[in-house]
Amino acid sequence: MISTLRLFLGLFVLVGFLVSLFSMLYFIVFDLPIVATISLVFIFIFVGVSQLFVKWEKYL
Repeated sequence: MISTLRLFLGLFVLVGFLVSLFSMLYFIVFDLPIVATISLVFIFIFVGVSQLFVKWEKYL
């Protein structure tokens, strides 16, 4: 169970990092503030969920 959770957390971190990176690059190239706002919101959600996973892992 813990190894599956670690694998899921790793994949979640990787996907979140890639999505935020690409959206920020897209914002820099095309200068769209809407995309930057969405990516910032996604980064905050992503960090919050990662912290929840880290806390849950201690109790498992």
